Amino acid sequence: MLETLRNAFKIKDIRKKIIFTFLMLIVIRIGSCLPIPGVDSDVFANWFASQTADGMGFFDAITGGSFYRMSIFALNITPYITSSIIMQLLTIAIPKLEEMQRDGEEGRKKIAEITRYLTVALALIEAVAMTIGFRRGGYLEFSSGYQGVLDIIMVIFTLTAGSAVLMWIGERITEKGVGNGISIVLTVNIISRMPSDLSLLYENFIKGKTIQEMREWILDDTTDSDKIMRASRGLTSEAIAAISKIMGNMDLILAGSKMHITATCNTTIGTENVLAARLQPNHPVDDVEGVTASTLEGLSYGSGDAVIGLNPAIDTVDSTLAIWKTLGDIRDKYQIPTQTCVLSHVTTQMEALRSGQGSADLCFQSIAGSEAALSAFGVTTEMLEEAEMLFKEKGHAKGPNVMYFETGQGSELSSSAAFGADQQTMECRCYGLARHYHPFLVNTVVGFMGPEYIYDTKQLTRAALEDVFCGHLHGLPMGCDVCYTNHMPTDQNDSETILTLLGTAGVHYVMGLPQADDIMLMYQSTSYHDVASVRQLLKKQPIPEFRQWLEKWGFWENGHLGRNAGDPSVFFAK
Repeated sequence: MLETLRNAFKIKDIRKKIIFTFLMLIVIRIGSCLPIPGVDSDVFANWFASQTADGMGFFDAITGGSFYRMSIFALNITPYITSSIIMQLLTIAIPKLEEMQRDGEEGRKKIAEITRYLTVALALIEAVAMTIGFRRGGYLEFSSGYQGVLDIIMVIFTLTAGSAVLMWIGERITEKGVGNGISIVLTVNIISRMPSDLSLLYENFIKGKTIQEMREWILDDTTDSDKIMRASRGLTSEAIAAISKIMGNMDLILAGSKMHITATCNTTIGTENVLAARLQPNHPVDDVEGVTASTLEGLSYGSGDAVIGLNPAIDTVDSTLAIWKTLGDIRDKYQIPTQTCVLSHVTTQMEALRSGQGSADLCFQSIAGSEAALSAFGVTTEMLEEAEMLFKEKGHAKGPNVMYFETGQGSELSSSAAFGADQQTMECRCYGLARHYHPFLVNTVVGFMGPEYIYDTKQLTRAALEDVFCGHLHGLPMGCDVCYTNHMPTDQNDSETILTLLGTAGVHYVMGLPQADDIMLMYQSTSYHDVASVRQLLKKQPIPEFRQWLEKWGFWENGHLGRNAGDPSVFFAK
């Protein structure tokens, strides 16, 4: 390449073209640094820095930082590009212009001239809109009275003239320089941002930070959800576990609430001010009538928007198909915007789905944080990948997220498969595995296993907050089964307290069980009533589509339970 460039410089004509192009590029970069007279660039830069929309960053990139600085080239050549597109379209629609295009060189010159005039007109319109809009927003300050009008006019004409100059430079480069001038102008602007972009990337995501620094950065008021999610892609599960360990409970709540993660199956979970619930109609013998009764009761209390998911008493294909049909029939009969799932083994679900006799929305599987513990579940990563592809192909789900994972059972400790690592680290490794499959739901079952894992209320509270925070930092839509078994010195009051804390921490969903008692798994959790209460307390709503469905049936009104709440008999009256 260098040899080719050296040889090109030996030719006088080419050398002139290269030098001319280089000088024009210098002019462009100087102009990108010249602020518009009377405009405080610092005020505008501070405003721009507060914006997180990708569109703003893209526009600034193609202007080479001119927009950020509010320089004389802030509009760049976008008006020219727009006018060129308009003229191409009009050439097809207007016979006169089409005739000009066919007239050869002379016709193309006329079209080019019209394009220039249109460019100036568009630049003027954009300049007026930008000036007025930023002035009303308080980011451009002008004098009052007659002088203020002159200031506004000056800004408008400066922006318009800057765009026209860039158009002229682009055309001159095409005529006297190397290559297409407009393309070169765009390219040099984008390339000019590369040093600062690389520096920012290094500072934010590559430069080594201590665990303490990462904690402080996450908690900082200027660190929003988008920044955290970008950084999370480079964080290992072990690092995330370490960050959680040096956080206080309040830190975990605050940090967890800052992160916003969405996923879509039939509906979308994780939207603003939403607390969803998994309706869990478990039955000791999978009796269809019993399951139906529990499901309808839960729906009448507003549960079931995250998923209607049942733990089967018998893990067989026939049982899975029967429950799929029961839950699917309820969903379809009453046109419920939600998801269904049967929590049998992943291989059982795949076999049931391949039979062609039934379908569900989500594929469920409990997972662990080590290969040995995962093997104890009879699961491999290849098996999970196969299940995801199968449910996307043959399942009922409309959206891309079809996996549902459960963690928190303490399986790594109970199966001696933690290999010296603590349980929190192993739990985070579960989340690291889960995020590979872009799940719709993940929930931790804190308090279900013990006493080797969790013993008392203090440990239960801490585990629940840590798990939700760590799940969020992995980019997962995170739920929690606030449960306990009889070995623990705790009660329903403690569960309700933890549920309220989790709602504040931004948990995506919790469990809804009849009277908070799982008569099949023999543990206590949170009830349909608890979910409704914490929604009302924290001003949370069900998933929007599901909320509208609840309102239609009179189960939800004005942000709380409605006139028909708790009365499943209304299902039989319509």
